[in-house]
Amino acid sequence: AWGRAHNGWLIDSAGMVWTYDRPREWYWPDTNSQISADLLQANQVHTTLSSLTITEDEMNKLMNYVGGALNSSLSEPVNRGADQGSTILSIYTFDLESNIYQENILHQSGDWYRTRGSRDAERLIEFLNDIQRRLN
Repeated sequence: AWGRAHNGWLIDSAGMVWTYDRPREWYWPDTNSQISADLLQANQVHTTLSSLTITEDEMNKLMNYVGGALNSSLSEPVNRGADQGSTILSIYTFDLESNIYQENILHQSGDWYRTRGSRDAERLIEFLNDIQRRLN
């Protein structure tokens, strides 16, 4: 059987982890992988605060990896199957002048696989995968 599921989680700048599971309304980044701050906030209305919090020390440590991760290129997509869905780990960078968030994919798995190869990207991916395990 084939169906659509949309679930996941967000970490805000304060380290709070918000989850969502098949929200009725959701705003996606545009074709340039950008989304306005207003639309991203509108998405947060459809999330639930989890009991998981990222400490300030952890957040600071992770922020040190962002530059190196984003300076590495995302590999070309490789098809690895069909009907497996897609899991995407992204970080969003904010442009204060335009009030726009830019989605930056770190890793994608499922039907298609692609990833960033730097050690900083690997550290962020490992951390985000750990968040997923802790939420399950």
